[in-house]
Amino acid sequence: MRMPTFRSSASCKTSTAISHTDLKSKRGGFTLIELLIAMAILAVLSAVAVPIYTSYSQSTYRGEAMSDLLLCAQGLERFASENFTYVGGDDGSGGVGANVCNPLSTDRYDLSVVTARDSFTLTATPRVGVMDGDGELEFGSNGQRRWNRDGTTWQDHWRS
Repeated sequence: MRMPTFRSSASCKTSTAISHTDLKSKRGGFTLIELLIAMAILAVLSAVAVPIYTSYSQSTYRGEAMSDLLLCAQGLERFASENFTYVGGDDGSGGVGANVCNPLSTDRYDLSVVTARDSFTLTATPRVGVMDGDGELEFGSNGQRRWNRDGTTWQDHWRS
């Protein structure tokens, strides 16, 4: 019967150490091409994501302004039921009176009101730089909701 032959432990350690060192040097990091490809992918994703996020944010802020118009309309109705007129529901300079409502969207929209004895029109005008190109929102005492989306044509609804 033949006896198996074994390598000495010294030769095993040497060959293991060399192969382990070779593997380490091959796995040292990313190549420049790999980093450039990763950066290109991130650039494309951000180029798509930023406009979507901006559009979503503007839509949310517009919804907040619509809510404020309805809140102020309710306040004007309460004012008129107590005073039998809408006149006096403004602050004297075209703004909505503090006794009527406290809107939330004042940092993005300017709210104004035009009152008459038996009617009112509330308007939310976007502030320059914050909501550029969004157009005015309008709510009347007759319940009409309008949006001047492009600055020239009024739509008879608030849908975007």
